[in-house]
Amino acid sequence: MQRPTHLHQPQTGGGSPAYETVFVARQPVFEKDLSTWGYALLYRHTGEADTAVFSDDFDATLRVVANAPLCPDTCAPDKRVIIRFPERSILGSVAHALPPETTVVLAQALESPAPGYLEALTALKRDGYLLALDGTWSDAVPPRSSLDRQMALADILCLDLAGQTPKELADLVRTAERWPGRLLARRVEDQAGLDICRDLGFSLFQGFFFKKPQTLATRKISALEESRFRLLGLLEREEPEYAGLTQAIEADVSLTYRLLAYLNSASFGFGQRVSSIRQAVLLAGWKPIRAWLRLLLMTDMLPAERTRELAYLSAQRARFLELAAPMAHPPANPEALFLLGLFSLLEPIFNMPMEHLVGHLPLAPEVGAALCGEDTPFSAWLALVQATENSDWDAVRSLTKSLGLTPRDAAQAYQDSLNWADCFFGLLASTPGATQV
Repeated sequence: MQRPTHLHQPQTGGGSPAYETVFVARQPVFEKDLSTWGYALLYRHTGEADTAVFSDDFDATLRVVANAPLCPDTCAPDKRVIIRFPERSILGSVAHALPPETTVVLAQALESPAPGYLEALTALKRDGYLLALDGTWSDAVPPRSSLDRQMALADILCLDLAGQTPKELADLVRTAERWPGRLLARRVEDQAGLDICRDLGFSLFQGFFFKKPQTLATRKISALEESRFRLLGLLEREEPEYAGLTQAIEADVSLTYRLLAYLNSASFGFGQRVSSIRQAVLLAGWKPIRAWLRLLLMTDMLPAERTRELAYLSAQRARFLELAAPMAHPPANPEALFLLGLFSLLEPIFNMPMEHLVGHLPLAPEVGAALCGEDTPFSAWLALVQATENSDWDAVRSLTKSLGLTPRDAAQAYQDSLNWADCFFGLLASTPGATQV
């Protein structure tokens, strides 16, 4: 899942403060078993139309590095973060501003680098940083050349799948066997591409394959799934009947246990122990309880074989759209947009056609139609989510304008949604008996 964030740094000078804006998208990198190995940070070096344009990639890199600790999970001890450093940044030791335990320095493999480039890469390795190299290689790389020595230093060799045939990929992999680094496949867009890369010997995978269904089948909804959808229906009633809702929740022992465990955690700060769903509603109010139940039900329904990033991304999309809705001109409906984001990945979660799934959900017709790919007033919001995740900044600019949002507001809403989703899933992982993400 690509997780975009908004970074800004004040620029000194006369008059009111100005802000140069860096848009950063965070995309997960997976192991072969689809566990999350780490994240790659992708960024652009221009902000809004009324902000300064960075002079070069070096300037943009400085701002990303300066703000990287503000990005959710960027400094998590169990996750690596890949950040691209142009040649000038490598020579200037910019990467040393970040912790070597979590930072992967992505550098360009250069045939004719500037003096000191190879030595700078060697120093980074010596200081504990993982080194990833991006570029092209072939059998023609002369032994003991500068390029050969760079490749030999690399812990990870990155290969972009765009435009490559399976035979071309196989030839590149065969050539790469002369160097010790792991192979990372970028732009893995579907299950077929993932399977090819696994068979060829790649061990790290970056791309949007996990957001696409493996195979679509019109199967019967299971009894457990049916009960979850029925409960979601009860949650979305405008005037919920609390007695019936409480009875439905408490009939599910696992769900009740986890919900009460969350509500009794330090994050909620209730002055007394919560021992029933009815008491929780009275203490916390219906809206926050409903929001938590929605998310719990979504994480519950995710099949074990699908990556947990799907659950994270569903929640984060929902929160982003909910936060962005009142910032639009005219304002949009936060509740409807929350549900649009939350259910936007049901197809890859269940490997079933969206048209079949929306029939089980209590959605406004225009929301359901947008989820099924039809053109409705909600379609542009879904397109905005996808464009930001894909780092398609030109589309983001166009869509924010059409929705009456500023790019700055949209990016800040994304940052806040990341923090919120990280908080939720951090609590989910720390609660005894909870589903791990």
